[in-house]
Amino acid sequence: MAAVGSFGVMHQQWASAAMSDRESIDQTIADVVLAEELGFDSFMFGEHHFPKGDFPGRIAFPEHVIAFAAARTGRIKLGTGVKVISFEKQWRVVESMLTLDLLAEGRTFYGLGAGGDEPAVFLPTVYTSEERRAAFRDAMSELLELLGSQGRSAFEDALGPVDVDSRTLLSRLWVAARDAPTIEFAARNGLHFVMGQAEVPAAQGPYIKTYRDAGGAGETRAVRIIVVAPTDEEAVRRASASYAVYADGDPLKDRYYFEAVQNGLFSAEEPTHFPDALERRGYIVGSPESVAAQLASYQEEVRADRLDLMVHLPELSPAEVRESLRLFATEVAPRLPETVTTAQPVG
Repeated sequence: MAAVGSFGVMHQQWASAAMSDRESIDQTIADVVLAEELGFDSFMFGEHHFPKGDFPGRIAFPEHVIAFAAARTGRIKLGTGVKVISFEKQWRVVESMLTLDLLAEGRTFYGLGAGGDEPAVFLPTVYTSEERRAAFRDAMSELLELLGSQGRSAFEDALGPVDVDSRTLLSRLWVAARDAPTIEFAARNGLHFVMGQAEVPAAQGPYIKTYRDAGGAGETRAVRIIVVAPTDEEAVRRASASYAVYADGDPLKDRYYFEAVQNGLFSAEEPTHFPDALERRGYIVGSPESVAAQLASYQEEVRADRLDLMVHLPELSPAEVRESLRLFATEVAPRLPETVTTAQPVG
């Protein structure tokens, strides 16, 4: 039986266009507090720029949300999921990490990635995906040197706040990546590995294999979209409203879905029925019993060390989101087998 404390929550900070920024951030903070009360291990916050579309990502600085949430909680770990660092001064990233960890009393962790949804932020020097990923690896190399030396790899004086030993953050870094060079970089440098919600299990499993084959000994974590309701029928009803916005009418517009089709990961290009469509977009939907069964099958295929739930979706009300959290904590987690992992602390 798995404990809810072995699961985390991932919030992209998406919100339906009808919801104001104030309403969105209020819901986010209330849900962090609830997740802590329910016993979840951690809560991650996404980073998005230029809010647009039917469910825009509202927050460009997840660090600010983490600082606010840290003041209202006392146990739950708080992390970025993911922070884009390629266009930042890495010594400033270190200072931000140190300050946040001081405020949160050692509860922070950092998912870091190359980004890519907002290409304008990388101009004028980075144009292609390969350039963006190479820039991320260069930035990570500099960041690791700075963290390993309290900044003295580049400066005569230490970066602060100096009451936080920057070396302690090295074991709390997760790299988000889908390309082999970056996954292998994470493995070689003793970093953890995280995968987002976009890919189907058949795509995620090989990423973990690449990480392990390259010598990665850290924790692997994966995000899944979860909609739990008292019955299968009610869960599908809620998910259908969300899916209509999330899929944007044509799933082939989504690059990850398109890649899965091109790579032959689906037996047919088009979904054969609505539950098939939900599964193809990474949704796990149903009653507590149904969700537990789907997650057990997912974990058997992917074998991630930790699962992060994504329950905040367009068109789901705050009450529906919170019911998913409560039902998962009280009725889904106890039905799941305890995760057996060989992951080692790294850093």
